[in-house]
Amino acid sequence: MTKYLIGGGKKLYGEVRVQRAKNSVLSLIAASVMINGRVKIAGCPRINDVFVMIKILERLGARCDFSSDGLSIDCSGVYSTKLPDKLAGEVRASFFLTGALLSRFKTASLSRPGGCNIGARPIDIHLEGLSALGVCYGESEQGLDFFAEKPTGANFRLRYPSVGATENLMMAATLSDGVTVLSNCAREPEIKDLQDFLNMCGAKITGAGTQKIVIEGVKKLRGGIEFVPIADRIEAGTFLLAALSCGGEVSIKGVKCENILPLIEKIKNNTCKLYIKNDNINIITKGRPIGFGNVVTAPYPMFPTDLQPQLCAAAASASGRTVVTETVFDNRFRFADELIKMGADITVAGDTAVVIGKKLFGAEVCAKDLRGGAALVIAALSAEGGSTLSGIEHLERGYEGFFEKLKNLGAPVTRK
Repeated sequence: MTKYLIGGGKKLYGEVRVQRAKNSVLSLIAASVMINGRVKIAGCPRINDVFVMIKILERLGARCDFSSDGLSIDCSGVYSTKLPDKLAGEVRASFFLTGALLSRFKTASLSRPGGCNIGARPIDIHLEGLSALGVCYGESEQGLDFFAEKPTGANFRLRYPSVGATENLMMAATLSDGVTVLSNCAREPEIKDLQDFLNMCGAKITGAGTQKIVIEGVKKLRGGIEFVPIADRIEAGTFLLAALSCGGEVSIKGVKCENILPLIEKIKNNTCKLYIKNDNINIITKGRPIGFGNVVTAPYPMFPTDLQPQLCAAAASASGRTVVTETVFDNRFRFADELIKMGADITVAGDTAVVIGKKLFGAEVCAKDLRGGAALVIAALSAEGGSTLSGIEHLERGYEGFFEKLKNLGAPVTRK
């Protein structure tokens, strides 16, 4: 099993070109099932979650081809609406295929979705919304079966602004009869990406990025389009926090700064200078970072849960106190025990972690999920001495060329 050997205490210098957003391309891949023709996702990252989604589509009858500039998908030959159990269990985004398959074929069958074990992620909001659209479903220990003789437009208010439910219901409503109005929607920028992609294929969707989305059902979607997804704001934030924690000077290329404003607000008055121009961020550090005060994760546009572990890792070696409250997932502090192995002073009580910054020391640690793995890399880079990180397969689920990007910044990282 491959591991990272990480040396600590070296500053980072150079630039990082941000990949296309993982959380966008996975929903776009799912949405391609609705289209009887070829589409291209430009710059699609070569990450494990994408590879699993490709395998699922190919098992359904699609053709998927990676080239140097993107991923081409042709779902003209899709003949099955039953997702392969093992593959669907590996990636949470497989559940997005429910809305897509129902939209085109009026039926779908799948096992329960997989993904990182970061707490309960119930699908009840998905099911309530699909029922409002006229979808019937049966549930068993093995999975779920869906059927919709004639999906119709509806007014539906999400009890919680779930990203997955918002996107799934958008897809399910796109080819339905009538107009669907979704309220209390998630507002993440990746949702607007899905709207723009579907509209390019002939859908009639407005409002993505706000709390109210209106979908006017159409008869079919056309292929023959190429779509460029947004940059990955979580990857950008990961490298910003790594630079702040380790010190040095790093340029983050190609990210929309407004998409990570909560993080920028947290670090702009820290021991660094941020120079922002167009879609580039330069960070120049000036000594050991200080604690981040109180941080509360919440749906966009508040502080993202996907950057919480990385921020905790930076706080662990900073000067001062940081209190983080996690309101999105109930098991997102699983990385804390691994940080403690490195000497971190972090106390978790329920949904809150208190971090008192101190010197960290290298240790043998294990990544248990994607963002927790990134947090451990940040901690190891800022620690004294060397660390061994196992479980790097979690990192490869969401970060393209993560090892190479670290090396290009001068990080003392090797593979074992």
